[in-house]
Amino acid sequence: MSLIARAQPEDVQAVLTLLTRCGLPQAGLSNALESLLIAREGHQIVGCAALELYGSVALLRSVAVDPLSRSSGLGHQMVEAQLAYARTHGIGQIYLLTETAIEYFPRFGFQLIERSAVAPAIRTSVEWEVACPQSAHVMVVQLGTGHV
Repeated sequence: MSLIARAQPEDVQAVLTLLTRCGLPQAGLSNALESLLIAREGHQIVGCAALELYGSVALLRSVAVDPLSRSSGLGHQMVEAQLAYARTHGIGQIYLLTETAIEYFPRFGFQLIERSAVAPAIRTSVEWEVACPQSAHVMVVQLGTGHV
């Protein structure tokens, strides 16, 4: 059974290794350390998810589960926990960028949008400017609409 908790400074290197294993960018993760969640099985970090907060909007990023721990519900639990965290911090919209998980995030209420519709604050993130290619799909969820 996995334990989901806020990451500690000593967890960061293992999270970076996990992101690399899952083919996700590391750049800019330092902007989300306060909200970084990890899933741990024993002493091993097998999952993570982070939020970068920008006033009333946020960027969900670095949602990763170790390939050997997938289909266990960890990713779902971490995304739900980040949505709850966002609600308690007054976030109205959460954006994300993805190249591979476009079918995964609609279950949480995320919808595809045009890049031009992204809030200006999100466009200042390292993930938006540097880490994710222009080919990445952009999705958004409105919090407080009854779905999430």
